[in-house]
Amino acid sequence: MHPLLNPLHLIRLILLGIFFFSGAIAIVFNQFMFIIWHALTKSSPLQSQLEYTKKSFVVLLTFCTSNFTSHSTISLSFRDEELMKNCLSKNNDGELPLLKFDNSAIIISNHQIYSDWFFLWFLAYLNNTASHFFIVMKKSLENIPILGYGMKNYNFIFLSRNWQNDRLYMESQFRKILKVNEKFWMLIFPEGTNMSHNNRNKSHKFALESNLPVNNCVLLPRIKGLYVASKNLLNENSSKILDFTIGYTGNTKDIMAQDVHTLWKIYIEGISPKKISILVDEHELNAVVPDIFNNELNEDEQMKSLEKWIVKTWSTKEKDMANYYETGKFDVPETHTIEFPLRLHSNWEVVSVYGPTLAVLAVVIGVVKLM
Repeated sequence: MHPLLNPLHLIRLILLGIFFFSGAIAIVFNQFMFIIWHALTKSSPLQSQLEYTKKSFVVLLTFCTSNFTSHSTISLSFRDEELMKNCLSKNNDGELPLLKFDNSAIIISNHQIYSDWFFLWFLAYLNNTASHFFIVMKKSLENIPILGYGMKNYNFIFLSRNWQNDRLYMESQFRKILKVNEKFWMLIFPEGTNMSHNNRNKSHKFALESNLPVNNCVLLPRIKGLYVASKNLLNENSSKILDFTIGYTGNTKDIMAQDVHTLWKIYIEGISPKKISILVDEHELNAVVPDIFNNELNEDEQMKSLEKWIVKTWSTKEKDMANYYETGKFDVPETHTIEFPLRLHSNWEVVSVYGPTLAVLAVVIGVVKLM
């Protein structure tokens, strides 16, 4: 037994493993079954079926996190009062809000821990866009057994960090996404990696060499991936960017969140962040970087305009995070913040994860009994 794995941790690990891996296998089996059925009939709505399995995955993750770890609270803050009025309303269950952000947007955020994406996907769940959530991530993740196959079917973007290859691949994937999806939340972490001491040192070095701001609470953002996403997914009439800044209780500027809120700590020891604070801003890219859609400018000129804006945006994040580490909250009026638990509307939603698989199993059992 692992020296840090006491009997309680072992029981949690077993129960978590049963629910998570059986759910993940059921989701991938559902995908495989939908794909085969579509190939045979040519008539089944494959895209909507795969979207069903995508929502199932965030339902499974939320169920496992809320039931097998200490309870986490989401503290969602709005810098702009008008944005809050337009995008936030109470839900019927009395605790979880109904979010009404734009259904199609590029999502950007600082990157603190490996599971940042999950908390943003949970916001998509509250926004009724969980089935249209896409993530740009490292190519190595597509090789994870079972889950890698499932994520490929979700049309997630896997980057090798070879710009020439990645650019062509990204453009192809973005065209594919627009072809089969009426709406999307495309998550991009411009920093490209988690905040750590080593990555911060690299960010400082590059900033000094490039005459850019030296940040201590966030990493210097990169622009190439965001540029390609913006050029392919957005246009002059639809250019929404949702800008999230994430802070976690239990860490500081120099005690990194990735070292405090590890996957082991959360899912094996069952200690998740007590509070996940998220500050949201909204931008119309056509308004803040009009040059990006100006076809009279060349690509380098467009990218320089985008870089100027994203560096300025990250300088604001630096100030926001410095204030968060000092006070434990973002600097917005109390009336601009709503807190709610990280949980499903109902735990019974997890049944949807297994539904198609159980239905097929029931049919097979029925056929066998008749033979």
